[in-house]
Amino acid sequence: NLETDLIERYFDTVGENRVSRTLKSKTAFLYNKKSSVKADLITIKTISADQKEMFIVELENGRDTKKALEKLNNHRDAILLKSANQKYQFDQGYRTLWIFEHEGAMNASLDRLKENLEFDNQEEFFLFKTLDQALDNIYRGWFNLAKKERKLYYEYS
Repeated sequence: NLETDLIERYFDTVGENRVSRTLKSKTAFLYNKKSSVKADLITIKTISADQKEMFIVELENGRDTKKALEKLNNHRDAILLKSANQKYQFDQGYRTLWIFEHEGAMNASLDRLKENLEFDNQEEFFLFKTLDQALDNIYRGWFNLAKKERKLYYEYS
């Protein structure tokens, strides 16, 4: 039983749209100086008294690997900027969880990412599953960029 410290969804907004036109998703954070990622879900969980984990979740519906790859690149850039870390005052690494409706789209995306040298040394920041796999067991059976099986998190003391 993990304690939830924060949960924000794409549909949760801040600002207003009538006068100042400042309405934006609560989950938005920058991936460059002008553009932002709008994640589907962001949550921070307490694992133990000494450990918290932040997860940024993206749901990929359909078979559009081009869109998924663009979002993955944006998340990579955001990780390098540490913009989500700054926004949520989270001073350690976090994982982005990619849940694909279709296994073929997930595998095609992973194959394309293996060819992209810009993702070298970032394989543990990205975990992948299909929707059916995530519904079956959210904690185990994730795959990193190298297609190595991983748990959602590892407890440390």
